Amino acid sequence: MQTESNAPTTPVVNTDPLTSLSQPEPKRNSLLRDVIETLVLIVVVVTISQTLLANYVIQQESAYPNFLPNQRVFVDKVLYRASGLNRGDIVVVHSQNGGDDLFKRVIGLPGEEVDIHENKVFINGAAIAESYLAPGANSDIGVRGGLLPHRLAADEFFLMGDNRSYSQDSRSFGPFHKEKLVGRVWLRYWPLDTFTLVKRVDYGAK
Repeated sequence: MQTESNAPTTPVVNTDPLTSLSQPEPKRNSLLRDVIETLVLIVVVVTISQTLLANYVIQQESAYPNFLPNQRVFVDKVLYRASGLNRGDIVVVHSQNGGDDLFKRVIGLPGEEVDIHENKVFINGAAIAESYLAPGANSDIGVRGGLLPHRLAADEFFLMGDNRSYSQDSRSFGPFHKEKLVGRVWLRYWPLDTFTLVKRVDYGAK
């Protein structure tokens, strides 16, 4: 016959110091993983933003009075290629002579004929209304002899500054090839009191 023992059972206690020390490890691993994932996310966001956007500080006065020196803008370097440029868009382009990048307005589009006389810009024979020009601006200044009228090729743009009397642009450099384009200015963000989306111009003939 079997008899049951009433002796108390001694509980098993883990006395292995290595096992005891390893218990907090999952928390450290989780924290390390969170830090790594955050750093990777930051790198991805910065890489994407640098691919899509460029940050510029305006240093020229050729866009006065609409844009002033030391204002900061974001330039769309990619998306504008899908929608295309329009007359009146503000763009940043590489200089024709290898100098600093330029801040100009799109005036003539590929395939159009551009001419300037009597202080007016003519596109395909019709004068365009430019309400954004600086007071007293003279569009006739600086036109290179023999340049105009000019029929733009399929990959050319005629760019001009709003401060016509003090802007070196397509009137002297000639048309800009599309490969010179950095991108289209879409947001002015500094100073904060000038924060605004850069809107498209509504042109009319006169």
